[in-house]
Amino acid sequence: MLNILHLDTEGGWGGSSVSLFHIVKNLDKKKFKSIVICRKDGPIINKYKKINIEAIRLKNLYSYSAKPSINNFKLFLTTLPDLIFFINGFLKILKIIKKKKIDLIHLNFEGFFLLGLLIKFFFKIPIVIHYRSTIPYNSFAHKMISTLIVKYIAEFVIFISKTEKKKFFKIYPNLKMCRFVTIYNISENKLSNSKKNYLSKNLVYVGNISFFKGVDRLLGVAKHLMDTNLKIKIYGETRGELKFEKLLKENINKFKLNNIKLMGRTKKAEKIIQNAFVVLRPSRWNDPWGRDVLDAFNAGVPCISTGNYDDIIINKKNGFYVKNFDKIKVSELIKKLKKNKKNYFKIRSNIMGTKKNLLDEKKI
Repeated sequence: MLNILHLDTEGGWGGSSVSLFHIVKNLDKKKFKSIVICRKDGPIINKYKKINIEAIRLKNLYSYSAKPSINNFKLFLTTLPDLIFFINGFLKILKIIKKKKIDLIHLNFEGFFLLGLLIKFFFKIPIVIHYRSTIPYNSFAHKMISTLIVKYIAEFVIFISKTEKKKFFKIYPNLKMCRFVTIYNISENKLSNSKKNYLSKNLVYVGNISFFKGVDRLLGVAKHLMDTNLKIKIYGETRGELKFEKLLKENINKFKLNNIKLMGRTKKAEKIIQNAFVVLRPSRWNDPWGRDVLDAFNAGVPCISTGNYDDIIINKKNGFYVKNFDKIKVSELIKKLKKNKKNYFKIRSNIMGTKKNLLDEKKI
């Protein structure tokens, strides 16, 4: 029996946390015993308890990862309170490792690099690290973190898309000191009723309320869909971008957009996606492989996203890429899908082919 300690940064309020849950759930319980440490409180802890997995809420676990297109120094400054009390969390982790006789550590986010580095100093335990965030170009902070991970921390690095893996080696061609693999996230979403999806009026966004996630772009799409009965529903909350969220609400009221609504945070993202006509992903990071895309594909629901790499979404075959999420192109695409039932079902059929080849759930 191999004892594994998994570290989760989101507590169930983000895609990486949900993805970790599905990994742990599908591990062979005869071979592996998992313990999960959650940095944040959230619904995932009770979900672990329901499947008899020990989950512990432990604050003061430092986490930081550089992001694309933002001021990463300012982002680092926001993490300083956690860094000040980090030693308290680290000492508790050491006790857990000793008490539970941990054989393998899985850091479910590259932002746990400092914790991994210190663990390596005290133990000779192999560490697996998941790269979850979009990799930025020309970031000194990200280069430093990735160098530490590859040279000194991880025996194994996991990417969640082949595109991000290729991007990593394009940026860091000399960082090949450990093993690397692409493992697409598991989704347990079920294939939904095709007729029900086609008749649905819901255009769904599930994710953070963020400028970089492109949520403001949805307002322009809503404006061009005013002549339809379709509704854009935005599920999620902001992570500190309060001014952005306030402006979003003001503009919805200002332009009298009655066909778009902020629904707030949800615990039922999978079910919401199952009942959608399409899933919208307007991200400015051009990263069309998030939890929303995976859940949509398992349910057979088409996605319209930014991006230009045929990875999970293959443009015009099983979904659509629209550069900069152009509001006119997106709205016209949605209208054409609604009018052309045959094409909608063709896209859905192609999704099922992708799912069979790439995303089917398997025992790990």
